[in-house]
Amino acid sequence: MSTPAVFKYIPWNKVEREKLNPLIDREMVVGDQVMLARVIMKKGAHVPLHHHHNEQVTYILEGALKFAIDGKEIVVNAGEVL
Repeated sequence: MSTPAVFKYIPWNKVEREKLNPLIDREMVVGDQVMLARVIMKKGAHVPLHHHHNEQVTYILEGALKFAIDGKEIVVNAGEVL
């Protein structure tokens, strides 16, 4: 038998905001096997090339974000998913 899921209610306004640098803030909710992050980036912010051991889904709420994928640049706009 599997262990029953543990449910939590976490309002976003209660999630701690972490300042990564002057242009990037992050709010994260972490479970045993999943992480959900809201990243707030100001114009000119840059995230260095990095890798995750798991899959990543990025949904742009507002503005646009430029990604480099397989050596190609792609701009993902508000309402789009990468």
